[in-house]
Amino acid sequence: MCESPEALRDFENAITRYQTMRAKQAEERNRLKVTEIKTPEHVTAENRILLRIAKAKGIDIAKLVGDEYQPLKNIVAEESRQKLLEELDSNFFTE
Repeated sequence: MCESPEALRDFENAITRYQTMRAKQAEERNRLKVTEIKTPEHVTAENRILLRIAKAKGIDIAKLVGDEYQPLKNIVAEESRQKLLEELDSNFFTE
């Protein structure tokens, strides 16, 4: 590095400005941080979207392992149960 005291002072000032800028950026990042609030309706809608994507890709939800897939499995089970009930209604209870 340069042996000039002015160059050293400029370098130290540049480091100080850089650290100050990074601190301000961190404060701004924290201030602008988006906190996600998921209501049960949002979670259900999100799960249905993920289920549609999985069905479109041909993924069998029943074979997925893990607690995070349980809501999707519940939706699949409920949809198949509802479909069965609608078929029973249409076949046995015609007006």
